Amino acid sequence: MGEDLAIADIAQRLAQLHGLRVPEDIGIVYTGLRPGERLREILLGSGESLHPTPQVGELAGLECRSAGYWDGVIEKLVANATTAGSDRLREDLLAAVAPAPLSAAGQETS
Repeated sequence: MGEDLAIADIAQRLAQLHGLRVPEDIGIVYTGLRPGERLREILLGSGESLHPTPQVGELAGLECRSAGYWDGVIEKLVANATTAGSDRLREDLLAAVAPAPLSAAGQETS
């Protein structure tokens, strides 16, 4: 998802963009966490769920696939089973199970 950003750095950059100097023109007040606040946010889409990874303390957001999606994948694999080679079937199955990751712009990476 990218690197963590310090809120203090963002506040300083924002002040500089407005022609202000920290702390001469404007101060930054550190108040600590408020009730219910978290240090990190977990951002997921409506069709995603969290799953554990081999890395301790790390979760992956994975898209939940519908039964209709898997029906289509199986139909395609069965239709290509007699004409496509095993390498092609393996590629099709891998693409269905682990789709290409998305870049920050939401485009598939290769």
